[in-house]
This record gives sequence, structure tokens and C-alpha cells, in this order.
Amino acid sequence: VGQVLLTRSDFDHRARFLNIRNCINHLLDLDCIPILNENDTVAVDEIRFGDNDLLAAMTANALRADALILLTTVPGLLDEKGKVIDRIDDVIEVLSLAKRGKGARSDWGSGGMLSKLEAARLVAEAGEIAVIADGREKDILHRLLAGEKLGTLFVPATEKLSSRQRWIG
Repeated sequence: VGQVLLTRSDFDHRARFLNIRNCINHLLDLDCIPILNENDTVAVDEIRFGDNDLLAAMTANALRADALILLTTVPGLLDEKGKVIDRIDDVIEVLSLAKRGKGARSDWGSGGMLSKLEAARLVAEAGEIAVIADGREKDILHRLLAGEKLGTLFVPATEKLSSRQRWIG
């Protein structure tokens, strides 16, 4: 494994954005699993990610990853009756509804569902799939990658953004 420490400002500068992508791709070429984390030693409050969901989405966009899978303690995005919403075609509409609600957070992290929706929006608008699913499910990643219908799927935009457009976004 190899640890990659990032700050929000690393994504603001084009050269550093490209270096993140190149570094992670090189680690993968070496059969090394990159472990990404916010660099708390140099991040100050005004430039912190604040949660791993945004870090994951920005990294997925930098890598032009095929999918972003956000694992949480609920089975996906839930409707008002507590039933999983299988598919979201318009993440902007869902996000605006969520912002009017309370955007519930758990005691386990700093993100909450609103943070996951923002991350899913970033990736889906770039033209890639995003999924929110229950990380406590047995073999969840294998099952999702095999095409099993689990969690909430965020349908990607029909046009994929270029690397530069993703960086600007």
C-alpha cells in the first residue's frame, strides 16, 4: 500500500491536480493500493475537505474513474418512507430537496447524506456512475461490480467531461 495525503488546495492548482492523477496511476501500475487521506498536518480550516466524500469525488474525477462508490451505514438514499431509492436520474433536483431538509449526519463521520449527494453530483455531472450503498453488506463491492442492484445508482450525464473540465468544475 501507499498513502497519499491530500489537501483541498491540491485540487485547485492544475499541475498538482495532474500530479495526483499521475501519482495514483503510477502506484496502481506498481500493483500498489493507494490509501487516500486528508493531510491534516497542513490543512487549515478554510481549505479542509471536512469529509471523505468530497475527497473521494474529487479524486475520482482526477482519475477519470468509471465509478464512485460511497459506502455508508444505510442501504442507500432513502425516501420519506425509509425505502431505498434505486435510481436517481436528476441529482440536482434531489440535492435541492435534501438541502431543504436536515441533511442527517451520523455519529460515525463528518459527512452525512448531504455530503454524499454532493459527491455523487460531482461525479455524475462529469459523466461517471456514482453509487451510495451499505458498507456493512457482505461482499458489497464484489456484488456491486458484478451488477447486483444494491444501494442508489446515480445516472451519469450523457457527455463525459474532459480532464480539464473536471478540474475546472
